[in-house]
Amino acid sequence: MRLSTVFLSFCILAVETSEGFVSHPSMVGIKTPHSLEKSLIATKDGVPTHYPKAFMNNADSTARRFSASSDLKESESTDWSVNPYFGGLAAAIMAYAFVFSPGQFFSDEENQLLQAFLTNPTSPEGVAPLFSVVFNELGVVPMIMAALIFPQGSEKGLPAGPFAAASFFTGYFGLAPYLTFRAEPMESKTMSELAFIPRLLENKFVDWGILGLAVSIPVTFGLFSSGDVSSLLNDYAEMASNSKLVSVSTADLLTLTVAASILIRRDYKLRVDEGRDDTEKTATLIAIATALFPVFGAGLYCALRPPLPEE
Repeated sequence: MRLSTVFLSFCILAVETSEGFVSHPSMVGIKTPHSLEKSLIATKDGVPTHYPKAFMNNADSTARRFSASSDLKESESTDWSVNPYFGGLAAAIMAYAFVFSPGQFFSDEENQLLQAFLTNPTSPEGVAPLFSVVFNELGVVPMIMAALIFPQGSEKGLPAGPFAAASFFTGYFGLAPYLTFRAEPMESKTMSELAFIPRLLENKFVDWGILGLAVSIPVTFGLFSSGDVSSLLNDYAEMASNSKLVSVSTADLLTLTVAASILIRRDYKLRVDEGRDDTEKTATLIAIATALFPVFGAGLYCALRPPLPEE
């Protein structure tokens, strides 16, 4: 017998077997697994009326896998989000810094101004006292922002740490990517869930220390003891109208103040029972009040805010 004939016979047998029965006389009446499954399904006029239990279990398993896959995709979609408030603040300060602010980056005047701070940080020569306060407060605000960001940060998405560290050197420019694209903030958080640095920033001694540092800066530069307020403002306005460093630093401090007030509103709701009728209103009022006092308002809030639940 030729091999082609054997192969053809085998193919015919395979096709017939796949239909449920074989035509070979020795195999008449023997059903394959496929035909057995068909025989277990009750039919009426060729229409299935009842499926076997094993078949239904397989269907249920498939449905559960599909549901789990859908849930996984849904959870993955929360790894990041877009916050229009923080994004709007970022767009505004970048537009001001690179388009509308006076002066030029890295000019001789800007370099001399930076050199004055490096030479004598507490009393830079030729620098308006009010700007000296603003410039130094920009080193305190990132600590306050970190105290507000870490408790509500999610484990998903962008990590808060690198952006919080960058803000010590770049202000809101460093925080903007995280705040704009971070994962959805946590709705609840306990002390046991915090890492070392966030727990440290929850310590009241640390919070009062940060506030004390913020208050000491204007005292150091004699801002409170100066009786000539108009002179302070005029000197500052003159520098801001000619220096990009002064004008952008001022805008940065104001932007951080607004961002802190937005964070404070959510931070407060993490710490109190949201079931109370006045929680939303109180959180909003506190946020607005802190925005009226740059640096000091947010610092005082962190020192006085309720603690997170322990468990």
